[in-house]
Amino acid sequence: MRAAFAYLGRGSWLARRDPRSLLLAAFLFVIGAPQLRDARQLLVVAVLALGYYLLAGIPWKSVRRQWMYLVVVITAVAFVNALITGGQSGGFVGTETHVLLTIPPFGAELTAEGISLVVTQVLRFIAIAAVGFPVAYAIAPGDLGPALRQLGLGAHAKGLADFSWDGKLADGTTAAPGVYSLSAQLVVNGRTQSAASVLANARVESVTIGADQSGLTLSLAGLGDIAFSDVRQIR
Repeated sequence: MRAAFAYLGRGSWLARRDPRSLLLAAFLFVIGAPQLRDARQLLVVAVLALGYYLLAGIPWKSVRRQWMYLVVVITAVAFVNALITGGQSGGFVGTETHVLLTIPPFGAELTAEGISLVVTQVLRFIAIAAVGFPVAYAIAPGDLGPALRQLGLGAHAKGLADFSWDGKLADGTTAAPGVYSLSAQLVVNGRTQSAASVLANARVESVTIGADQSGLTLSLAGLGDIAFSDVRQIR
Protein backbone atom coordinates (compact mmCIF):
# COMPACT_ATOMS: atom_id res chain seq x y z
CA MET A 1 0.00 0.00 0.00
CA ARG A 2 1.29 3.45 -0.89
CA ALA A 3 0.39 6.55 1.11
CA ALA A 4 0.98 10.17 0.15
CA PHE A 5 0.06 13.61 1.45
CA ALA A 6 -2.81 15.35 -0.30
CA TYR A 7 -1.81 18.02 -2.80
CA LEU A 8 -3.50 20.96 -1.07
CA GLY A 9 -1.38 23.86 -2.29
CA ARG A 10 -2.34 23.50 -5.96
CA GLY A 11 -1.79 26.75 -7.88
CA SER A 12 -0.20 28.63 -4.96
CA TRP A 13 2.97 30.70 -5.23
CA LEU A 14 5.08 28.02 -3.53
CA ALA A 15 3.51 25.23 -5.58
CA ARG A 16 4.77 26.99 -8.72
CA ARG A 17 8.36 27.06 -7.47
CA ASP A 18 10.95 24.37 -8.12
CA PRO A 19 10.18 21.69 -5.49
CA ARG A 20 13.87 21.41 -4.70
CA SER A 21 13.80 24.99 -3.40
CA LEU A 22 11.09 24.02 -0.88
CA LEU A 23 13.17 21.06 0.28
CA LEU A 24 16.28 23.24 0.58
CA ALA A 25 14.41 25.91 2.55
CA ALA A 26 13.05 23.32 4.98
CA PHE A 27 16.47 21.69 5.40
CA LEU A 28 18.27 24.98 6.09
CA PHE A 29 15.52 26.06 8.49
CA VAL A 30 15.71 22.81 10.47
CA ILE A 31 19.48 23.31 10.76
CA GLY A 32 19.29 26.99 11.71
CA ALA A 33 16.24 27.26 13.98
CA PRO A 34 17.68 25.14 16.85
CA GLN A 35 20.61 27.57 17.09
CA LEU A 36 18.32 30.34 18.34
CA ARG A 37 17.43 30.41 22.06
CA ASP A 38 16.12 33.95 22.54
CA ALA A 39 12.31 33.98 22.54
CA ARG A 40 12.26 37.39 20.87
CA GLN A 41 14.38 36.15 17.98
CA LEU A 42 12.27 33.01 17.68
CA LEU A 43 9.08 35.08 17.61
CA VAL A 44 10.39 37.01 14.61
CA VAL A 45 11.45 33.75 12.94
CA ALA A 46 8.04 32.18 13.63
CA VAL A 47 6.24 35.15 12.06
CA LEU A 48 8.45 34.89 8.96
CA ALA A 49 7.88 31.13 8.80
CA LEU A 50 4.10 31.58 9.02
CA GLY A 51 4.28 34.15 6.22
CA TYR A 52 6.17 31.60 4.13
CA TYR A 53 3.53 29.00 5.02
CA LEU A 54 0.72 31.28 3.78
CA LEU A 55 2.40 31.37 0.36
CA ALA A 56 1.59 27.66 0.04
CA GLY A 57 -2.15 28.41 -0.03
CA ILE A 58 -3.00 25.36 2.11
CA PRO A 59 -6.69 25.48 3.13
CA TRP A 60 -7.00 25.82 6.90
CA LYS A 61 -9.97 23.46 7.17
CA SER A 62 -7.92 20.68 5.56
CA VAL A 63 -5.03 20.84 8.05
CA ARG A 64 -6.56 22.32 11.22
CA ARG A 65 -6.56 18.95 12.99
CA GLN A 66 -2.88 18.45 12.19
CA TRP A 67 -2.05 21.90 13.52
CA MET A 68 -4.12 21.46 16.68
CA TYR A 69 -2.54 18.07 17.38
CA LEU A 70 0.93 19.48 16.72
CA VAL A 71 0.48 22.50 19.01
CA VAL A 72 -0.98 20.39 21.83
CA VAL A 73 1.79 17.78 21.67
CA ILE A 74 4.58 20.35 21.40
CA THR A 75 3.22 22.39 24.32
CA ALA A 76 2.75 19.29 26.50
CA VAL A 77 6.25 17.98 25.80
CA ALA A 78 7.81 21.41 26.35
CA PHE A 79 5.91 21.86 29.64
CA VAL A 80 6.99 18.44 30.96
CA ASN A 81 10.57 19.17 29.91
CA ALA A 82 10.45 22.50 31.77
CA LEU A 83 9.22 20.78 34.93
CA ILE A 84 11.95 18.15 34.74
CA THR A 85 14.82 20.55 34.05
CA GLY A 86 13.46 23.51 36.02
CA GLY A 87 14.37 25.69 33.07
CA GLN A 88 18.08 24.94 33.43
CA SER A 89 18.81 24.63 29.74
CA GLY A 90 21.04 26.51 27.37
CA GLY A 91 22.15 29.79 28.95
CA PHE A 92 20.38 29.01 32.25
CA VAL A 93 22.45 25.92 33.10
CA GLY A 94 24.15 26.29 36.45
CA THR A 95 22.38 29.53 37.32
CA GLU A 96 19.90 30.20 40.09
CA THR A 97 16.33 29.77 38.94
CA HIS A 98 13.30 31.75 40.07
CA VAL A 99 10.58 29.46 41.40
CA LEU A 100 7.04 30.66 40.75
CA LEU A 101 5.18 27.75 42.33
CA THR A 102 5.59 24.15 43.43
CA ILE A 103 3.29 21.52 41.95
CA PRO A 104 2.27 18.71 44.37
CA PRO A 105 2.56 15.85 45.09
CA PHE A 106 6.07 15.41 43.66
CA GLY A 107 7.24 18.93 44.41
CA ALA A 108 7.97 19.80 40.80
CA GLU A 109 8.95 23.44 40.53
CA LEU A 110 7.59 25.76 37.86
CA THR A 111 10.20 28.46 37.31
CA ALA A 112 10.34 31.65 35.27
CA GLU A 113 13.18 30.10 33.32
CA GLY A 114 11.03 27.02 32.71
CA ILE A 115 8.24 29.14 31.22
CA SER A 116 10.80 30.86 29.00
CA LEU A 117 11.98 27.42 27.88
CA VAL A 118 8.40 26.39 27.03
CA VAL A 119 7.83 29.53 24.97
CA THR A 120 11.08 29.15 23.01
CA GLN A 121 10.49 25.46 22.28
CA VAL A 122 6.90 26.01 21.16
CA LEU A 123 7.89 28.91 18.90
CA ARG A 124 10.80 26.94 17.46
CA PHE A 125 8.78 23.86 16.55
CA ILE A 126 5.81 25.84 15.22
CA ALA A 127 8.21 27.70 12.94
CA ILE A 128 9.77 24.43 11.76
CA ALA A 129 6.30 22.97 11.11
CA ALA A 130 5.26 26.08 9.16
CA VAL A 131 8.21 25.60 6.82
CA GLY A 132 7.74 21.83 6.68
CA PHE A 133 4.02 21.75 5.83
CA PRO A 134 4.56 23.16 2.30
CA VAL A 135 6.96 20.30 1.59
CA ALA A 136 4.19 17.84 2.40
CA TYR A 137 1.22 19.67 0.88
CA ALA A 138 2.50 22.07 -1.80
CA ILE A 139 4.72 19.77 -3.87
CA ALA A 140 2.73 17.99 -6.55
CA PRO A 141 2.94 14.18 -6.47
CA GLY A 142 5.61 13.09 -8.93
CA ASP A 143 7.32 16.50 -9.20
CA LEU A 144 10.51 15.00 -7.80
CA GLY A 145 10.30 11.99 -10.08
CA PRO A 146 11.54 11.61 -13.68
CA ALA A 147 9.52 12.99 -16.60
CA LEU A 148 7.86 10.09 -18.42
CA ARG A 149 6.93 12.09 -21.50
CA GLN A 150 7.03 15.65 -22.78
CA LEU A 151 4.39 17.10 -25.08
CA GLY A 152 4.99 20.17 -27.20
CA LEU A 153 1.80 22.19 -27.74
CA GLY A 154 3.20 24.66 -30.25
CA ALA A 155 2.38 28.36 -30.39
CA HIS A 156 -0.83 29.49 -28.70
CA ALA A 157 -2.57 32.78 -28.10
CA LYS A 158 -3.33 33.93 -24.58
CA GLY A 159 -5.90 31.74 -22.85
CA LEU A 160 -6.58 28.03 -22.49
CA ALA A 161 -4.70 25.50 -24.63
CA ASP A 162 -6.33 22.07 -24.86
CA PHE A 163 -4.20 18.93 -24.93
CA SER A 164 -4.60 15.23 -24.19
CA TRP A 165 -2.30 12.37 -23.26
CA ASP A 166 -2.87 8.95 -24.75
CA GLY A 167 -1.20 7.10 -21.88
CA LYS A 168 1.92 6.36 -23.92
CA LEU A 169 5.49 6.83 -22.72
CA ALA A 170 8.26 8.43 -24.75
CA ASP A 171 9.23 5.03 -26.21
CA GLY A 172 5.68 4.33 -27.35
CA THR A 173 4.81 1.79 -24.67
CA THR A 174 1.74 2.11 -22.49
CA ALA A 175 2.31 3.56 -19.00
CA ALA A 176 1.61 1.27 -16.07
CA PRO A 177 -1.58 1.93 -14.06
CA GLY A 178 -1.01 4.46 -11.29
CA VAL A 179 -1.23 8.11 -10.28
CA TYR A 180 0.63 10.60 -12.48
CA SER A 181 1.05 14.35 -12.25
CA LEU A 182 1.08 16.92 -15.05
CA SER A 183 3.07 20.13 -15.17
CA ALA A 184 3.43 22.80 -17.84
CA GLN A 185 5.92 25.54 -18.57
CA LEU A 186 5.42 28.74 -20.54
CA VAL A 187 8.17 29.34 -23.11
CA VAL A 188 8.48 32.73 -24.82
CA ASN A 189 11.13 33.32 -27.50
CA GLY A 190 12.94 30.17 -26.49
CA ARG A 191 13.15 31.09 -22.81
CA THR A 192 11.15 29.49 -20.01
CA GLN A 193 9.19 32.26 -18.33
CA SER A 194 7.22 30.54 -15.59
CA ALA A 195 5.20 27.49 -14.67
CA ALA A 196 1.73 27.44 -16.20
CA SER A 197 -1.40 26.16 -14.49
CA VAL A 198 -2.66 22.76 -15.62
CA LEU A 199 -6.40 22.05 -15.55
CA ALA A 200 -7.88 18.55 -15.84
CA ASN A 201 -11.24 17.39 -17.17
CA ALA A 202 -13.18 15.07 -14.89
CA ARG A 203 -16.70 13.76 -14.47
CA VAL A 204 -18.69 15.12 -11.54
CA GLU A 205 -19.94 12.20 -9.44
CA SER A 206 -21.66 14.14 -6.66
CA VAL A 207 -22.21 17.62 -5.24
CA THR A 208 -22.22 18.38 -1.52
CA ILE A 209 -23.47 21.53 0.19
CA GLY A 210 -21.48 22.54 3.28
CA ALA A 211 -23.21 22.13 6.64
CA ASP A 212 -22.69 25.84 7.34
CA GLN A 213 -23.80 26.79 3.82
CA SER A 214 -20.20 27.78 3.15
CA GLY A 215 -20.20 26.52 -0.44
CA LEU A 216 -20.35 23.56 -2.78
CA THR A 217 -17.92 20.66 -2.88
CA LEU A 218 -17.66 18.53 -6.01
CA SER A 219 -16.57 14.91 -5.99
CA LEU A 220 -14.68 14.28 -9.24
CA ALA A 221 -13.86 10.90 -10.73
CA GLY A 222 -10.16 10.21 -10.25
CA LEU A 223 -9.45 13.58 -8.61
CA GLY A 224 -11.35 13.46 -5.33
CA ASP A 225 -13.13 16.41 -3.71
CA ILE A 226 -12.58 20.02 -4.78
CA ALA A 227 -14.31 23.29 -3.96
CA PHE A 228 -16.69 24.64 -6.59
CA SER A 229 -14.69 27.89 -6.56
CA ASP A 230 -11.74 25.94 -8.02
CA VAL A 231 -13.74 24.95 -11.13
CA ARG A 232 -12.63 26.92 -14.20
CA GLN A 233 -14.93 25.53 -16.85
CA ILE A 234 -18.09 23.40 -17.10
CA ARG A 235 -18.79 21.45 -20.26
